[in-house]
Order: sequence, then structure tokens, then C-alpha cells
Amino acid sequence: MSTRSVASVPPSVSLQPEFVLANSVAVAEPGWLWPNWIPLGKLTVLDGDPGAGKSMVLADLAARVSSGGVMPDGSQGASGAVLLVTSESPTDAICPRLRAAGADLSKVTILRAMRAGNKRLPLVLPRDLEHLEELIVLTEAKLLILDPFLTFVPGDVPRTLQRLALLAETTGCAIVLARPLAKGKCREPLYRGAGPLAIIETARSALLVARDPEVPARRVLAPYKSNAAKLPSALCFHVQDAPHGSAKLAWGRESPWRVEQLLDPPAAAEEQSVFNDACRLLEQVALVRPVPVELARREAKRLGISDMTLRRAKQALGLRSRRQGFGEEGQWYWYRPDDPVGHSWTTTHSLEKAFQTQYRDRRPGDPVTWPNDPAKRPDFSKPETQELIATLESRAKAKRRRLVVQSLEDFARGVKPVERLCENAGETAKTTAAARNGVNGNGRIRASEARAG
Repeated sequence: MSTRSVASVPPSVSLQPEFVLANSVAVAEPGWLWPNWIPLGKLTVLDGDPGAGKSMVLADLAARVSSGGVMPDGSQGASGAVLLVTSESPTDAICPRLRAAGADLSKVTILRAMRAGNKRLPLVLPRDLEHLEELIVLTEAKLLILDPFLTFVPGDVPRTLQRLALLAETTGCAIVLARPLAKGKCREPLYRGAGPLAIIETARSALLVARDPEVPARRVLAPYKSNAAKLPSALCFHVQDAPHGSAKLAWGRESPWRVEQLLDPPAAAEEQSVFNDACRLLEQVALVRPVPVELARREAKRLGISDMTLRRAKQALGLRSRRQGFGEEGQWYWYRPDDPVGHSWTTTHSLEKAFQTQYRDRRPGDPVTWPNDPAKRPDFSKPETQELIATLESRAKAKRRRLVVQSLEDFARGVKPVERLCENAGETAKTTAAARNGVNGNGRIRASEARAG
């Protein structure tokens, strides 16, 4: 492990640039302290209001790293030593939390102060950055926690961040910076943290600790920035009592709350109420039969439900989409996956094997179902049915197969598909190619040929 110092350089020392050609760099997968949450060798920011539970989350994280690396979501993270720099007392706050969380205390180092002779001085960055680097190398720490970060940086924050980022890269240590939220009602998490914007710009990952808008006793840990992986789902946790007057965390399921909602709990609770109304609306209308999308939108608008919220409710309920009909008469429907009417839309009786047609919302292998009423089932023994099938098959091309299947389904429901296909169709084709194929520009069979068929 390199021990190249990132401390300030005396003015008498001549500086030389260090550079490398991009084509000579060996690409490597990013290392993780907590997979997809906290990267190794990078800066991570942990935001949260005072009392939200930032220090509890950090103590739980330190305990997991020191005792085997199993993370709250069940993933296997890095294990090793932890260096903790905090303004809290080790005797009545830090160590009881670590012990309650199951930490291996022999692998946790707490930096209390800096000594100058008989004087104890607080840690100041970037003044003491060289000593901090020596301590990381000495303990072989995998995790460095600065809580709260801005307490240790009274001066130039952007410059300190640059040197901290270099320290993390040099040592391979994950550095977590805890900070409070700034006052205000901005719902954009990138601008809600205290301090200059350079903090979130320099960090490669950012997390938020907040109370659940519906259940304040429940807390949520939500990621809102990651430069090395897709953002994972937020996690819920509770604070439980522990022996010796301490507390520990009990992690739960994934949380549905977005970070923007966690930053504005009153508005989030109202949005959740509207979302629940949208779910109830779709449950009621889709329970009986497939619902036209335009009808659902009109009713939602009357109830003050936005189109985006309605679509979120549709996705949460698992409703599927299907277009019934074609041309100007066609419209989209939403229906339940277990709806027998909806299933009858997505099946095409015996010609399904011939055309090998699957609608977009029907998965291969789904069972073929028939209308419940036997009178509505098609009779393939009738000559006119066989003649219609032969006519449609002869006119269908690969890209017209869905149109043919739709016509056959209309026939199964008692609609006269030839008359429907010939509606508004001209006597002559619009193009020579269309004439050769026997189909006009609108995808309909020409009226003259339909009569002959």
C-alpha cells in the first residue's frame, strides 16, 4: 500500500506534474465497502437532520465492517479496521452504540484529539491531514468516518475535499462525511446539504437519513447519488433499546419513499394520500371489466389526481395495457392480469400457432382461455368462417399479422370484420405496391376484393 503523503508541500519543494496516457490505464471494477452503496477509495456523504439517526447508522456500519462485513441488505461487503473521528464522547455515546451493534471493538480506533506537548487540540483539516493518513496506514483502516465533517474544516472546504479524495484514492479507504441538512424546503437532495456545493460534487456517493413521512418512528436510509452503480432501493430501520441505556438499529424491508418526498414529509404524506386514491379508483373500475385509459384519466382529473400519479398506481397494481380495435375507433385499455375478459383479448384461438403472434402484454407460455359464454366462441365449421380465414391469410404479410388476428377476434365476438375492414376504404389502391399486395394505404383490404372474397 502506498504511503505517499497528501499533506501540504513546503514552498521550497519544486512541484512536477504527474500524468498518464488514457490508453495505458488498466480498467478495473470498482471496489465496494457496501456493494452499490459505499465505494472503497472514494468519498461518500451522509445527510440528515439532527436526531434523524446519522450517528446510529454510522455506528451500525462501523460494527458491520469490523465484524465480518454483512450489510443491512444482506450483501457481503468489505471487512476490516475502522477509524472513527467524531465530536461525541467515546465513553457514554460511541462505545455503547458499537457494543450494542455487535462491533469488534479491537478493530475500531477512535481519534479523540491531537496533542501538542501537554495540550489537547481538536482535529483541524487540512492541517492534520498528514497525521490522519499515517493513522489510516497504521491501522489498515477500510473505513474512515468524519462525524460531523464540517466541524473539522473551519477553512477552505473545497481544497480540503480535494485532498481528502486523494487520501481515499491513495489508501483505498472509504471515507464517509456526515453533515446536517440546510434549512429550507428545497426538495432537490443535491442542494439540501449544509456547506458548499463542492461537497456533493466531490463525493462519489450520497445517502440520506430521514424519518418516514407516514410513520415517524420508522427511519429511512435512501441513496440519491452514485457514480459507480445504479441507485439501490431505500431501506427502512427502527431504533431499538439496547442494554446499558444505549440503542441499536433493526433493519426492515425496502422503502417506497423517494428522496424528494423524504425531504418534505407534509407534501409526501399528501402525495401518498392522492396515490392511495388513485389505486382505489383503478381497483374499483378495473375490478369489473377492462377500463378505457381515457375514461380513467377523465375521472382521475375530476378527483384531482395527476396523470403521473395515475400511471404510478397502474404500475403498482400490476395492470396491463392493451389496445382494442384499430384506426380511429381503437382505444387503449387497462386490465387486471387475472381478468378473464382481458385474457380473451390476448388469445387468438387455433390460429395462434399458425401466425405465432403474441401481443406485447402477453408472455409466452400463458394459458389460452376462451370466452365464458359458449355462444361467443367461434364456429370454424361454417363455410363463411373458413372463407374469411382464407381471405385474411392470403392478404396478410408479416407486419400485418396483428391486424389479421384482431379481425379474427372481432369475428369471435360477433363483429363482421369484412365490413369493418372495408369501412372508408377506396376502390383503388394508393400505390402500385399496395395494389400488388391487395392492401390499401390504411392497411385495410380493398372493398372490391373484400366483396369478391
